[in-house]
Amino acid sequence: MRVDRSRSGERRRRSSAHLCRAIVLLLVLTACGSDAESPRANPSPTVEEGTAFVTVWLAGLRTAEDPNDLDDDTQELLAIVPSALVVSPVVCFRDLPEALAEQSDYVLGLISETRNELEHEIAKTGREPLFVVRVRDYCLD
Repeated sequence: MRVDRSRSGERRRRSSAHLCRAIVLLLVLTACGSDAESPRANPSPTVEEGTAFVTVWLAGLRTAEDPNDLDDDTQELLAIVPSALVVSPVVCFRDLPEALAEQSDYVLGLISETRNELEHEIAKTGREPLFVVRVRDYCLD
């Protein structure tokens, strides 16, 4: 029997990439949060139309104007679902619920390639998402 190792290797690389992004983001947010005079960590980046994107499923768990407000939840979820966790400016995503895109600057959520995988990750958290939607992600590779 022949085993297709390319798929499992690809999944491991993707999971590792998601984990690395979450850890780097956590470190950046922690460093930015230590500046008591700064009300915001950084301004939200902009995304130009025509750039590359990845289509993923996103379950939004929390939103905030300041990413530092998401630190406690990020720490908790990092221990539970590290490979699915994302903290990102809302401008990274297209096709978000319109009210969210207008009211918040950052989203804390879970991402996955399929709805089934996403539902599995959501179940691990014991949380009810604010929304579950298929989005175009312009900030992930």
